[in-house]
Amino acid sequence: MFHCPSPGDERHILKPVVTLEPEISIIKREAERDECLILADDGIWDVMSDDMACRVACRCLRDDGHISPIAALVDSHINGLVLLSSKTHLAASLLCRLAFARGSLDDMSVMVVHLKSG
Repeated sequence: MFHCPSPGDERHILKPVVTLEPEISIIKREAERDECLILADDGIWDVMSDDMACRVACRCLRDDGHISPIAALVDSHINGLVLLSSKTHLAASLLCRLAFARGSLDDMSVMVVHLKSG
């Protein structure tokens, strides 16, 4: 995939925006501390710090099952178009909404995996 500048704009040089080399990190888990795993693309990470994403996701996952103000806010903005069937779905949806609100214009994909049971 290449970025194509607008006609007449010679200032830009075509350069690849997708690399063949994946960015991989192997990190030892701390089972007692780790609450979730967030898998997301640059549409999320370009506008949000790791810390902010973790705080948002963990707050959704720690909800005691009642409708939280966060859940109500997300549900009211998407008008029921997405089924928020679990706390992980709520967390992923909220991360996308937050990235959009922070100015992300890129495609966004995010998955939140809850690492603790019960």
